[in-house]
Amino acid sequence: HGISRTSAKVYLTSPTGSPHTTHNPGVGAGRVVATSRFLVRSCYSTQQSAASRPPLPPFNEQTALQKVKMAEAAWNTRDPEKVALAYTEDSAWRNRAEFVKGRDAIREFLRRKWAREHDYKLRKYLWAFRDNRISVCFEYEYRDGSGQWWRAYGNENWEFNEEGLMRKRIASINESPITEGQRRIAVDDSDVVHNSWLQEQGLSGAVSGNDFPLGGGSTNSYS
Repeated sequence: HGISRTSAKVYLTSPTGSPHTTHNPGVGAGRVVATSRFLVRSCYSTQQSAASRPPLPPFNEQTALQKVKMAEAAWNTRDPEKVALAYTEDSAWRNRAEFVKGRDAIREFLRRKWAREHDYKLRKYLWAFRDNRISVCFEYEYRDGSGQWWRAYGNENWEFNEEGLMRKRIASINESPITEGQRRIAVDDSDVVHNSWLQEQGLSGAVSGNDFPLGGGSTNSYS
């Protein structure tokens, strides 16, 4: 789009809702307050062509959030065939320290992932967007083959082509063991506890129900 990475001006939204601008030294640094709810239509049917995946870039607040929620819904199906259709044939990933190239390799990666991550449940939060890029925070829980429960915390950087297919995905993830009683994501939908700290940063809008305040830096904040 002819915008320099080092001098791009990004429009932000203040906590009061009034817009202001700031110069952004990096890509995707603008946070946005998203207060609307969106009905996310499934675009991940195996019968659907992968040639186009709306919404298309350049993204605005609404379409960036829609893209995040569509990805959350797709990954929660734990269906590698459906999920892989959202990526270009030559999509390049870095997932933790593993490098994945191409849609076929993505399918195989996801098969391996969900073969070992049982009862997987994911929550994604929009962090920032600009042009054809979106930045996401996410959390998920699962149990391994021994029955041990885990919670993972991660950040993703996404880049899309003109047809709305993701051509780059960079994911950094850490995880910690939890007890079954500490779950707040891999539970019935009515019992899910959302991360209110992420929401307070202007991410993914308000969600009714219980919130989990991530703050203070204490051990309990992360368990």
